Amino acid sequence: MKRVLQFTLVFMLFFGLINTATAQYTPIAVKNALNNSIVAVEIDDINGNTTPIGLGFFISGNKVVTHFSKLYNNLPSQNQVEIYVKFVGKRTRYFVKDMTIVGNKQELALLNVSIPGVKPLSISNEIQHSGTTYTIKTSSEPTVEKGTIKGNSKNNDYIRITNPISDKNIGGPILNRQGKVIGLAILISELRNGINYDDGRVTIKFGGTGNSVIVKGENSNINIQNSNTSVSVKNSAFAVSSNVLKELLVNPNKDSTNLQFVEDKTDKRKPDTNRIEKTFNVISGGRLTVQPIS
Repeated sequence: MKRVLQFTLVFMLFFGLINTATAQYTPIAVKNALNNSIVAVEIDDINGNTTPIGLGFFISGNKVVTHFSKLYNNLPSQNQVEIYVKFVGKRTRYFVKDMTIVGNKQELALLNVSIPGVKPLSISNEIQHSGTTYTIKTSSEPTVEKGTIKGNSKNNDYIRITNPISDKNIGGPILNRQGKVIGLAILISELRNGINYDDGRVTIKFGGTGNSVIVKGENSNINIQNSNTSVSVKNSAFAVSSNVLKELLVNPNKDSTNLQFVEDKTDKRKPDTNRIEKTFNVISGGRLTVQPIS
């Protein structure tokens, strides 16, 4: 009886560990994509108040792509703000020199920022997507959310996924198992120019004449509260497809608008606990040594 009981316990423990490992498994390519590639985007106003905007990711050595919707809603007149990015889960922030808005319909934003050691993400060449997807859950820590493709729009401009998308990870990359970008996360309710999506199973028409909202398909629902329109399809979120990303990035000057930002070097801003500023007078040829005091 003891042997049977011991065997049962070992069997349960063994398969329990396998199930746990399977549930937590993230492909190496996806883990590598998280390192020095994905950033949190923040805006500082003239009073030093910081507003998180979502996520973005490097597509070249000095260009971060994100979605313009949240940025637009937080840009005051005369652009009296500073935009910063920081790697997900890190504290050090980097100033964004300028921003280019590309694409009349999708309104993506290219942020010009210089950070040493970045690793640009590769964008998939596939026209339509299927299989497992991975997203970053939040801008505060690199937690990975696993999902799957639910559909591709007939014009291949958008994809429908099961990964949760919110204000915390809007603008972030949708990755496949190979760690390549297959989409950029969006919130339908934030789109200024609306969306026309049809994948054969779900049809969504949001915005346009009269700001009409039409949602048809599997377990669809509409919520309109306090003049804010929230459109959702059960277990579904949406992303701009990699096809659109590649097209816009090949020709970023098409239908684009550039905004310049000036970093405030004089006005006092919100204190940064990770930055120490001190001026020292050093004689020519001398050496300054800085050591922490224990």
